[in-house]
Amino acid sequence: MKTKMLINALLIVAVAGSLWSCSKGSKSEGGGNTPVASTGNPIVPPVTTPDNYGPTGPGQGYNASNWPTDGSTAVFTPVSLTMMNSWVGLHPLNDPKNYRIRVQLQKTYKYNSSGAVIAGPFYAGFVSLGYTDNGVWYDSYMDAGTGTNVTCSNCKDNGELEAKYNYFYRGSNGTIVFSGFFQDAYGAVVLTLEPETAGGADAEGGSSWKGRLFWRNFAQSVNPQSPYRKCWFIYDGPYRCDSSTVSTKASINPIANYQFLGSFTGLKKSAVIR
Repeated sequence: MKTKMLINALLIVAVAGSLWSCSKGSKSEGGGNTPVASTGNPIVPPVTTPDNYGPTGPGQGYNASNWPTDGSTAVFTPVSLTMMNSWVGLHPLNDPKNYRIRVQLQKTYKYNSSGAVIAGPFYAGFVSLGYTDNGVWYDSYMDAGTGTNVTCSNCKDNGELEAKYNYFYRGSNGTIVFSGFFQDAYGAVVLTLEPETAGGADAEGGSSWKGRLFWRNFAQSVNPQSPYRKCWFIYDGPYRCDSSTVSTKASINPIANYQFLGSFTGLKKSAVIR
């Protein structure tokens, strides 16, 4: 059974065994449009670590009232209860409500051996999706790191930015939009961002965004995911989560190999990008 959501601390002990029985997969091809150049000064980004995510780490019972402290939060509208049930997988949904999506992105760049920027910005960060069901708050945490892939023998994509495929680009209608991969222990999501108002400012320059979330859970496996690669850099097996639609920026919707989970509006750029 595919699984996805991380749960409240009060329940995690009861389900810990089932959590570890689930698995992941992934890889993505290269190519794609050139990232839109940033007008800001290059920075050397610190590690993206939400500093208020929970009392004992990601997913361990976040307090819903404190949830919007990192990034920007918006109301999330699932495409259907059936689709949410499929994505969650860990427990059946009864009467979920108060859906929220929270996003924080951080610019990261590719540098040459002299420390000069040669590509970017790309966007590391995290996507969280939460809801209340039967009075209990549940949330998830999917991320893409600021660092680079470790170098290992017989490995592909050594030294590539973990957030290599996460950037703004000019879409088919000429508007600058965004798509990118994020993952947790149970699967991956693709986040897309567009200008909130049709005909308004580009997503890169606008003050607020609308967007969609697409999902792909991992197949069951007796072996854990490699610690050396995020799933979009895995080429075969249960932990593969690549999509050429994202890696080549062929389209912002639909996303090949992923299912549409839901949409949102009103995500504030000033709170999302740090």
